[in-house]
Formats: sequence, structure tokens, C-alpha cells
Amino acid sequence: MLHGRTRWVVFAALVSFLGLFLALGENNGSYAFVFASVPGFDTFRVPARWLLLWMFGAALLATLGADWLGRGARVYVRQPRVWVGLAVVSSCWSRA
Repeated sequence: MLHGRTRWVVFAALVSFLGLFLALGENNGSYAFVFASVPGFDTFRVPARWLLLWMFGAALLATLGADWLGRGARVYVRQPRVWVGLAVVSSCWSRA
């Protein structure tokens, strides 16, 4: 069972993933199935509207991360995963 802050992180990550997954529209293999079988789903004719979910989840993740750092979390800059994460974020940022 998830407790505390972990529950919110998982929720925000799932919302972000769902928003990106549905925003792909017809480029997503499962979109046609969901579009045909889920009642009311066909009212969202523009798949890019699902990016609102991604923005909400990303904002929630950023808020949780800022709160985590504000409470005194230690981030070890010498670990390779920190630099890999920063490289991935910066490469995605430069393409946008």
C-alpha cells in the first residue's frame, strides 16, 4: 500500500502518462479501441486536448519535488543519475 507523498507522486505520474498516451491520438494503437468503446469519449475529437492532463500531472510533480527539496532533502550532485536526468530534461527542453 502506498502511503503519504508516494501516493501523490504515483498519482501525478499516472495522470501525466495518461495525458501523453491519449494525446497521441490515432498514432496510438489503443486510441481507436478506446474511442469506439468508451461512452462519451468521442466528444474529445481533438486529441491534443488531453495534454491538459499532462500539464496538470507535470505541475503536480514539480510541486511535490519543490516541496521535497524545501523540506531539506539532500540531492547528491556527484551521482551520475542526476547528470543523466539533467541531460534528458535539457535535451527535451531544447527541442520544444
